[in-house]
Amino acid sequence: IVFSVGIVIVGIGVQFAETAVITAVGLALMGIGMSATDVMMNAEAAAVEQAFEKTLMPLFHAFFSLGTVAGAGIGVAMAAWNVGVAWHLWAIGILVLAAGLISLSAVPTRDIVHDDPADAPTRSERFREVVAVWRDPRTAAIGAIMLGMAFAEGSANDWLAIAMVDGHATTEAVGAIALTVFSVAMTVFRILGGPLVDRIGRVW
Repeated sequence: IVFSVGIVIVGIGVQFAETAVITAVGLALMGIGMSATDVMMNAEAAAVEQAFEKTLMPLFHAFFSLGTVAGAGIGVAMAAWNVGVAWHLWAIGILVLAAGLISLSAVPTRDIVHDDPADAPTRSERFREVVAVWRDPRTAAIGAIMLGMAFAEGSANDWLAIAMVDGHATTEAVGAIALTVFSVAMTVFRILGGPLVDRIGRVW
């Protein structure tokens, strides 16, 4: 809901109000909504992966990339048809809201996943566990790797289309196509990632 509200506000800020302040508010809401959902989705995916005892996380992320491919493809069509940014974003906001509400019905309840809150550690015990994790140098190493990957993916999502248009004098449709190619490549290798990890081992 927060993400959908944010994307509607961005459409208003860009096309109608034409002000950076309103657009920034919308982008902030989109970021908050997306980040919170991202954490929840990955927590659920980790539980599913453990239940199946297979490397499934890359496959879940492949579907995330598939969404990026679809979004970039829609962007190609919107740019080619000269559809206004606001109308494009508002339609996507409605789709995201509908998909999110429908998806909630598929998220397992505590009884189904056998997540008994009575067995949960106390707040102080949980805090000590969290602090202990950050003393492990492997945590910092994983964090550095993830930061690099996030910069690569985030930079492409945010700037690749703009770089093609402004830096290489292509059309907006071609800029969206460049992002689509990038997203397709990410999707393919995320699909292959899980089987590769299971075949050659996590350490290698």
